[in-house]
Amino acid sequence: NSSSAFGSYNTASGSASSAIGRSNTATALNSISIGTQNRTLSTAYTSVNVGILNNTSGATIDGTTGAISGTIVDNSSHARISSAVGIKNLANGIKSSAFGYANTGSSQSSSAFGHLNSITSAINSLTVGDSNSLFNANYSTAIGYSNAISYSNNCTIIGYDNGVGFSSNVTAVGYSIS
Repeated sequence: NSSSAFGSYNTASGSASSAIGRSNTATALNSISIGTQNRTLSTAYTSVNVGILNNTSGATIDGTTGAISGTIVDNSSHARISSAVGIKNLANGIKSSAFGYANTGSSQSSSAFGHLNSITSAINSLTVGDSNSLFNANYSTAIGYSNAISYSNNCTIIGYDNGVGFSSNVTAVGYSIS
């Protein structure tokens, strides 16, 4: 199957897959896991995981020592043609991306960049920054800190602590606009 595993405790069982580092799995066709404790499910073909604990749950990282503890559970929703780069990111949507720390891109063609951003049921959507959330918000964008769009399509919010709900075609720029 022309797969490659380098390092300690790596598994590369998918055809043309690679697992490099420590305790990574690459079980899907054309999948790559590089770093520590990254996972690629057998159904997540052509996916990329680079970093630590991407596409997993259950484990924690000590902020002081960097030690990993807890039981690592594979992300059963990890999608095909997806990318998770950084630490504890989840790429659950087809053609989704999650970059940074603890971001979740669980919608088709969605991208979450930064820290603790979440995209759920929001196809072709984007979050950039910290603690932004998109839920049932197709074709929407949230940039900044603590912005939220829910049950709204074609919306853009930029700034801090903004919220849009049950609306469409809204643009909000600034602070605490709802």
